[in-house]
Amino acid sequence: MGLAEVAVDLGPLRKEAREFREQAAVARQAAQELIGKKWKGIRVLVVDDEPAICEVLELLFDREGIQAYSAPDTEYALYAAKGVRPDFIVLDVAGVGAFEDIVLEFGDRVVIFSAWANDRSRIPDWVRNSVRAVIPKPGTIDVVAAVKAMATNGGPSG
Repeated sequence: MGLAEVAVDLGPLRKEAREFREQAAVARQAAQELIGKKWKGIRVLVVDDEPAICEVLELLFDREGIQAYSAPDTEYALYAAKGVRPDFIVLDVAGVGAFEDIVLEFGDRVVIFSAWANDRSRIPDWVRNSVRAVIPKPGTIDVVAAVKAMATNGGPSG
């Protein structure tokens, strides 16, 4: 069998491979649409004094079809929450001011995301017991997963 004959024999395989790639692309698109629909309408407010953290979380939530907004401190977050009406709040407790006010108002709709997560002297037990999760930084993917789990399990209970 010569080289030309081998090239001719690969023709049907190339066609099958091209069709497979096209089918895979259609399947990926359909999956993305389903993901977007599943989380559509969920609103998250990210409260963090670090703009880069807010931006990364907003991008990650957006990629999942979740609307994300950000606030640099507690005062702005409480004001923004009136307009945004978030389903969940991702709250950094370091550098944002009186974080307890957010916990008191939103309770189990809050995920604390902080470098202080493992420091019991900075986050009192009543706060830990009031919120849905406490996740140490850097764990941006964990935060997105926690919010998705909260939404899947019936949304906010408070």
